[in-house]
Amino acid sequence: MPTQLPSTQAMIGFVFTMIMSSIVAMLCYFWLIRRLNASTVSLSNVMTPVIALVLGATLNHEIISSHAFAGIAVVMFGIIMYFWKEWREQYFSKH
Repeated sequence: MPTQLPSTQAMIGFVFTMIMSSIVAMLCYFWLIRRLNASTVSLSNVMTPVIALVLGATLNHEIISSHAFAGIAVVMFGIIMYFWKEWREQYFSKH
């Protein structure tokens, strides 16, 4: 049985979605870089897989393996370490 290619309309929609999502993502990224430190914005690169795993488990009832859970814990610990000094100064310092 020969495979059928997607319709032209579907292909145009797919390409349009790819291009538009890339443009929107880059505009948001550069908007954030203007307002936050570049090192803070770069944390989005390590958070994306964590968010994908959590969304997959929540919305699609996927199972998070023990290795993935350990990876999430390491990433979250690293993020806590990154922000710890700022949080300590902001919330725990005596005024």
